Amino acid sequence: MVAFLFGAAVVVLIFGYMLWPKDEEITSTGPVIVKNTNAAVSGNANGNLNLNQNSNTNANANNNTNANSNTNTATDLTAGWKTYTNTTFGYSIKYPSDWKANESTGTLKADNVGFQSPTTVGDSDWGIFVFDRQKKTIEQVIASIGSQFSDRKESRKTVTFNGITATEVTVTTKQYNNWDSLSLVFEKNRKVYHITNGAVANTKFTDFYSTFTFTQH
Repeated sequence: MVAFLFGAAVVVLIFGYMLWPKDEEITSTGPVIVKNTNAAVSGNANGNLNLNQNSNTNANANNNTNANSNTNTATDLTAGWKTYTNTTFGYSIKYPSDWKANESTGTLKADNVGFQSPTTVGDSDWGIFVFDRQKKTIEQVIASIGSQFSDRKESRKTVTFNGITATEVTVTTKQYNNWDSLSLVFEKNRKVYHITNGAVANTKFTDFYSTFTFTQH
């Protein structure tokens, strides 16, 4: 009887030992799970970090590109030109450095200055006339431009430069294909100002009259 009980106890111990999980199985399984979890978290964190870094880099690149594209590289076409100053009527204007300014007083009921290129003999190319408004109004000045032509054709538009609002007047005639008058007419302090291209087209004339400014108010 005793031998039977002892044998049964041995069998129970052996069977229980077989069912009980081994320490090495627990330790080998645990770290694998934890390690994989850490790897997943680390991978997501790195992924987000890289994404943000790339986004910031792209944003900076775009900002730099926009900044560069918005940089103005405009050239001053009158750089190096001379400056003519009229202290009587308080204005100044730039003209090409190889031209000369010729002042005249009292002609055509006006005080005027002519600007002459080195290739022009006699007359001036461009001119500025100043009339007393009581002697000649803006409309009278405009009407006198090309009045010698029976087929005179006139067009007008308003332009603004250096705080001055002027009437830009173009007058043409079919009698002379190269007669192309461009004038700026405006008024200040009871004086009428007339800037003219001398009826000869010149691409520099716009740069010329755009530098006209009053030095006295």
